[in-house]
Amino acid sequence: MKSRKLLRWIIPAIILLSLMQGCSRGQNQGSGSARNNETGIADIDLIRSEIASVPTTEENAASRHAALTRWWRLLWRQGYNLSSFDSTAKILLASRDYSGETLDAITHGYELLEALYDNPVYIKEIKGKSLAGDGSSPVNARTDWPFYHGIDGAQTGYSPDAGPSEGKLAWRFPKPYKVNASPVINNGKVYLSSPGIDVIGYCLDENSGKIEWRARQYGTEFYGTPKARVSPVVTDERMIIRTGYGDKNMHVLDKKTGVRIIGPEIENYTGTDTELMVYKVFGSYFRLDDANTGKQIRMYQTELALVGEPVLNNGAIYASCEEGMLYAFSTESPDPLWKSKLAATLRGVPGIGKGRIYASSSDGRLFALDAEDGTVLWTYQDEKVKGNAYRYYSSPTESNGRLYIGTAGSELLCINSESGELLWKHSVSDWIRSSPLLIQDIIYVATLGGDLLAIKDKGNSAEVIKKVQLGEHGFTADLAGSENGILAAGRDMILYSVSPETLELNWKHGILDGVWIEGEFFRAGWTSGLQPSPTIVDGIL
Repeated sequence: MKSRKLLRWIIPAIILLSLMQGCSRGQNQGSGSARNNETGIADIDLIRSEIASVPTTEENAASRHAALTRWWRLLWRQGYNLSSFDSTAKILLASRDYSGETLDAITHGYELLEALYDNPVYIKEIKGKSLAGDGSSPVNARTDWPFYHGIDGAQTGYSPDAGPSEGKLAWRFPKPYKVNASPVINNGKVYLSSPGIDVIGYCLDENSGKIEWRARQYGTEFYGTPKARVSPVVTDERMIIRTGYGDKNMHVLDKKTGVRIIGPEIENYTGTDTELMVYKVFGSYFRLDDANTGKQIRMYQTELALVGEPVLNNGAIYASCEEGMLYAFSTESPDPLWKSKLAATLRGVPGIGKGRIYASSSDGRLFALDAEDGTVLWTYQDEKVKGNAYRYYSSPTESNGRLYIGTAGSELLCINSESGELLWKHSVSDWIRSSPLLIQDIIYVATLGGDLLAIKDKGNSAEVIKKVQLGEHGFTADLAGSENGILAAGRDMILYSVSPETLELNWKHGILDGVWIEGEFFRAGWTSGLQPSPTIVDGIL
């Protein structure tokens, strides 16, 4: 024990060096658990190394508090008995500022978790009585659970039923969390947003998946902390993560370090005219921002509510409304360049082609419009429409006069982008919600069933070259990739990197913060505002 405690004072410099070098021990699959007095999460380990010698102050309290909460969750999910932490947790939960008792509680919290980490105490499994299944005992009782956390509105979390006698898995079903944020690849790095309360983004090495840095917002409140659910914007010098609407939820980060740039640094920074970003605010409003500063340039409004995010391309902004209106705006003016009324219920975001804009409807129609004036060039109607799909088509990918698009009919379509003629279609195992990705002459497709396929366009037909199952929760976020790897952000909150040639796994990384231990991912992060409690009525979950 003494040698381990002594070691804790020797390793701070090693931990700091690891942090600077993008140490991600325990994070990437195959790297194992960094038990050597490390949690595997570099910023938590850095705070642990300095907590005894550097006091907790109002200046560092927010960072330490948020990191302490992540460490607590990481241990909790590994089965540690955290009852010794309860009284300290109550102080932190009740605190509304960082002073006095709260600062002491943060420091004491690290001491408590450190002691538990040195001498682990795990929660013991308590087995119940094995009851007869012949109806003579309450084992067959099936009391409805129709409310959040209970059989009535009291939210007690109590059921009068006997329940299971031991903690064995009866069945499981993939319950995904809807985050459609895609990673961005830039100069050998992968930039990723995260819907966590504290950690909101990462910079990863594209080849290894190792963490270069984490972006943090120091959040601790489950309901009140905003979250990042959309793809980041990456410029030459900046990474922008949106956790909501307006300037206060715009995290402008230094691309090299992940440090948030605030105050005078934003006000005095001059961006280039070509680095712009556009996004939906609410209802019929969207705004154009400087992508280097996150500052608003112009606000736009459509006549009807927007159905998805607007799209920026070559100085023009395209936006669609559910009631069938498609708009084009200039980045120089809030007035529309043109608007086209389509007799359809539109879904998704506008697709960009060579001189064409694509829009799709809920009834399986795909429209191609002239990008200059909004004239409808052609309409394609799919025959295999799924009435239970809110959005029928994925976003399209156009190349060399051919348009590749996935459907809720579990098919990949290839359409002549000039005429709208169907060239071929290929059936897959499940719906395709992610936009197809084209690298060289291979089309990569991810399904809601969790399959990733490499498909060859043979002219009048398609041929599957490779196929692999990645997880069981499926994919809705658009794929990203290069010759170094295909990146697929799963609804299981895992980012997968696979080889384009073999589809073998290069690495995988948690979208929420956490560590890999013996092949299992333990989350330290928590998705802000998520209430996953199920309800059960008449045997239906």
